[in-house]
Amino acid sequence: MLLCGEVNHPGGGPLVTETFRERLASGRSVLLDGAMGTQLYDLGIFINQSFDHVNLTQSEMVSRVHRAYAEAGADVIGTNTFGANRARLTHFGLEH
Repeated sequence: MLLCGEVNHPGGGPLVTETFRERLASGRSVLLDGAMGTQLYDLGIFINQSFDHVNLTQSEMVSRVHRAYAEAGADVIGTNTFGANRARLTHFGLEH
């Protein structure tokens, strides 16, 4: 997960202004991103496809979802790898 570091967003400037440890120590809440699969589905990736394979075939779409969560105020952005395991990828013929 993206937790800290200097990351530039489309508006310019650093998106992340403190480390994850600093945020936890502050006592303030940490806002995480939401349902990646739901967002990809809304963008036209149907459930009969591997959302993980979209990382390779339509990476700009995954980046678009990540940017939208960041712009909405998410402090933590998770990777799009929920189903990236041999059992699930085999279902789509992507185990290798």
